[in-house]
Amino acid sequence: MPGFELLAMRKLGLAGAGEIDWRNPRLVCVAGDFNRYDEHAAGQINRSIELVRYHEFGVNP
Repeated sequence: MPGFELLAMRKLGLAGAGEIDWRNPRLVCVAGDFNRYDEHAAGQINRSIELVRYHEFGVNP
């Protein structure tokens, strides 16, 4: 069993980890911003990688 699946089983329990569909894993990176090098690297890697930008509303700089 790969290490990440074992970690999920330890954190979620056997029943919780059993609910995960491991056939199509993906990586989600969440940040305030990404630069063009980040976007290029994510596009070059032959894996499912999502770059998600967030913005805090109501926060004054």
